Amino acid sequence: MYRFNESKDIHSATELMLEGLNQSIAMGSSKIMTSCLAMFEKIRDHIELLKK
Repeated sequence: MYRFNESKDIHSATELMLEGLNQSIAMGSSKIMTSCLAMFEKIRDHIELLKK
């Protein structure tokens, strides 16, 4: 969230969240997975704007 909030680097923030999600799945950690998904939802609208 720091990359998104402070540097406005949406691409980097998205990549890091997806990497965290992949790692949480590999570790079998539903707590971390839920956290990554919650963060992703917070910036989802901004990601959609980049696609346009």
